[in-house]
Amino acid sequence: MPTLKELKPSSALLVGRVNVGKSTIFNRLLNRYQAITSAEAGTTRDLNRSLLTWQGKTFCRSGKDLANQASRHLLQRALNEAAVILHLVDGQTGLTPEDRELARQLRSIKAHRILVVNKIDSQNKRLVATGISLGYPDTIMVSAKNGSGLGDLLDLVVAHIESTNEPSPSLRAAFIGQTNVGKSSLFNALLKTDRSLVLPTPHTTRDRVHDFLETSGLTIELIDTAGLRRQHNLAPTLEKQSAKQSLSALQRVEVAFITIDGSVPPSWQDQHIAQQITEVRLAAVILLTKADLVNKEERLSAEKRLDHWMPMLSWAPRLWVSAVSGEGVNKILPLAQAASASWHQQLTKSELDNFWAFLKRNRTTGRLPLADFAQTSISPPTFKLTLKQKTNPPLAIGDWAASQLRKKFSFLGSPIIVRMETTRQAK
Repeated sequence: MPTLKELKPSSALLVGRVNVGKSTIFNRLLNRYQAITSAEAGTTRDLNRSLLTWQGKTFCRSGKDLANQASRHLLQRALNEAAVILHLVDGQTGLTPEDRELARQLRSIKAHRILVVNKIDSQNKRLVATGISLGYPDTIMVSAKNGSGLGDLLDLVVAHIESTNEPSPSLRAAFIGQTNVGKSSLFNALLKTDRSLVLPTPHTTRDRVHDFLETSGLTIELIDTAGLRRQHNLAPTLEKQSAKQSLSALQRVEVAFITIDGSVPPSWQDQHIAQQITEVRLAAVILLTKADLVNKEERLSAEKRLDHWMPMLSWAPRLWVSAVSGEGVNKILPLAQAASASWHQQLTKSELDNFWAFLKRNRTTGRLPLADFAQTSISPPTFKLTLKQKTNPPLAIGDWAASQLRKKFSFLGSPIIVRMETTRQAK
């Protein structure tokens, strides 16, 4: 089995008490909506992480609230790994006892510490905040609201981190599925550490949680998303934001780990998620979780139910996994790599010529007035079957051609698109 290690570029950790603007700053620095922001205390539960490049240096940017006692161990691990710690405080309210207590705790950390005074949106507020100090080597005033000071903040950060040239991820994959099906447990099992908070209560994960692994020379970005429930059950605003963010993660990845609780029958929501994956045309691997609770006969029954409930993903490989026993966990990333390779697969001219010859001599298509067959794009593999003018071919021919392509060239874990047109349309 290829060696697997967590990718650890130099990291800058953003910490502070609740509602001082960490998630807003995190999102501004990444120039995208990754961390959920809300006036509700303790919104951020997991450790948000993403790669960021500034002045030629790539480093890992992380953010964490201190509100949730159950996630303190995630914070402690991040503190021990960080090269730079950014202690964020509210410049409008001034320092609180909680701010001072955190500063006391951070004195034992070896990382370079920077005091970041947020919510300095005007010159008057800057003058008021000039007296804020915790004795750190550096202090900087910023505004998450309008972005002022963030460039200077990044200058300070890169001055205290090692130069790295970490590549962009070669493969991006996301765990997607209902609440409490085991996504976070599998995410942590792959990383061999606790990065996502795992509790028995539904909807523990709110933000997308990112991390990076390196295996066989590839850099892989893994994303753990919040669980999805039926829309009419999404009463709290934060849960609606989490669901929206989970679905938006599909725009950033090429492989979806469709995570299903294998110990219970699939539901309409599982089917709905599968349909969304087919609509965005991602590569996919179906992970049937809690394998330690399901015997051989029950697994066969579950597979048959999936055939009925998810015919649109008949091409997606299925894998029984258990974060408890470890079954199947070491097969997840190899399957993702195979699915990604299929998603990017470009047939050679010789392969296309051979398949074209097969179409012309086959009983199903040989009697049709065929004009041409070509691959027009990848990600996913897309083909065009052209027929001569005034032809009205059965729509099923496209599906049949796709099934034959899969038989001959596998395309494991990737959708295949075959479009048909006539020579008149082609002009």
